[in-house]
Amino acid sequence: MEEEKAQLEAQLYQSSNGNFTELQNLTERLANLSESIDQKTERWLTLAERI
Repeated sequence: MEEEKAQLEAQLYQSSNGNFTELQNLTERLANLSESIDQKTERWLTLAERI
């Protein structure tokens, strides 16, 4: 997931002169992926505390 996030960030920076729709889609995908990573990290930390 982190690799996919890095790829999306790279695409976003490369598309800075692209059209608005493309930028909006990339930004939305990046936000969703970041949220998913945060949720999974939080879950992992919660489980790690139980050990």
